[in-house]
Amino acid sequence: MPRPKGPLDVTRRLRAYECYAAGMRKSEIAREVGVTKAAVGNWCKKDRWDEKLSNVIASAEEAVNHVVGNEIAEALVGLRKRLKARLAALELLCQSNNEYTRMKAIEMWFRLAGIKQLMPNPVEPAKGARNLELIQDLIDEPILTESPVLPPPIVEGIPE
Repeated sequence: MPRPKGPLDVTRRLRAYECYAAGMRKSEIAREVGVTKAAVGNWCKKDRWDEKLSNVIASAEEAVNHVVGNEIAEALVGLRKRLKARLAALELLCQSNNEYTRMKAIEMWFRLAGIKQLMPNPVEPAKGARNLELIQDLIDEPILTESPVLPPPIVEGIPE
């Protein structure tokens, strides 16, 4: 005949579950609450401690993801607003009457676009061609990716 359940038993079971959730081993829990290891094992099965912990962990992960997701979204909105304001200021600087200010603003646009050099590199023309392609959007003129072949100059009076 099983022992009658009373307030002491319920208190022990709750304390045992708290210890289990904290990561204690069943033998340690048994010593802590004053029951056998088998009793703790039975409580664990009957009360589905593993299932409860899985649900708690899943809920906690969901809550954390929600909070972190909201924080990231708020940070992105703030960054977008700041970037929009800075780009507007950069636009104004590009229209400045001061040549130095205007050139520095244009240089900043190139840096923002990822262009590291403003002129094609004669040693590595492929990189220069890429830079010219990016500049093309700004000037709306055809790009020459190869040097045009020009006939040799004719100089009168000098034999070939």
